[in-house]
Amino acid sequence: MNRTAFPFPGRILPAGDGSVNEKGLEFYNNLIDECLKYGIVSFVTLYHWDLPLALEEDGGWTNKRTARAFVKYAEICFQSFGDRVKHWITFNETVMFCGLGYLKGAHPPGIQNDEKKYFQMTHNVFYAHAKAGESYKKLKQ
Repeated sequence: MNRTAFPFPGRILPAGDGSVNEKGLEFYNNLIDECLKYGIVSFVTLYHWDLPLALEEDGGWTNKRTARAFVKYAEICFQSFGDRVKHWITFNETVMFCGLGYLKGAHPPGIQNDEKKYFQMTHNVFYAHAKAGESYKKLKQ
């Protein structure tokens, strides 16, 4: 088993929620194909603590825009790679990146003890997870 993290949205939606970077899709298509060539079944993690600056400057995960951008990104991944990837993980260690980002200040954006932002962020991340799950189920019908 191989766990592949796709930096959100990284190569695929570099501006966060703008146009798709075809070279980014090509990169991940090649990666997935190479894994399959060697019998590796990928469990793809869509978000591993990497947020485009444009989204962060607009409030990051405290802004619903980021949740909507994540759902768009997830749908692009499901449609582009779903013929070969059957196992998806939406977020890596949600409580960690939320708490370390807005309570402990140890991870970006480095804010300490802002419970209001922490709970807003956590809400938006779980909202994005649920919406991405709904989108995945619709594609599989």
